[in-house]
Amino acid sequence: MVISAAHRCSDNRSGPFAGAEDSGGDQGEVVMLPLQFVVAPDYGRFHPASLPLAANGTLTVARGTLIGEVRNGPTSLQIRSPFGGRLDVWLVSAGQVVIPGQPLCSLHPGGVPTGAVQAVAVPTVTVPTGAAAGG
Repeated sequence: MVISAAHRCSDNRSGPFAGAEDSGGDQGEVVMLPLQFVVAPDYGRFHPASLPLAANGTLTVARGTLIGEVRNGPTSLQIRSPFGGRLDVWLVSAGQVVIPGQPLCSLHPGGVPTGAVQAVAVPTVTVPTGAAAGG
């Protein structure tokens, strides 16, 4: 005997789920995004490196590329990309205070195109003097 999901679901749902069939059992929705993130290793101010712009107009990095550094007083930690790909978006600005594990930029996986390169400006933020987490 086969019992459909509609017959198994007898929890008398109300609100926006009224009448919804439970055809997936206990499974939730799974969303997979093809993005990877470079994250801050420690507390401090983020200072991005100048990254090359490919001839096709995309900003790309190879594995091990210097993304920038986090400075906190006399300490400066270099941040290198653990993977290569196309930089989709900067998630922090130059000079912004960051915390350990905070995403700095998102990368779309893929090969690094070859071609002419030029320097690229990174967004900046004005920081008032005497702000926390000096740098």
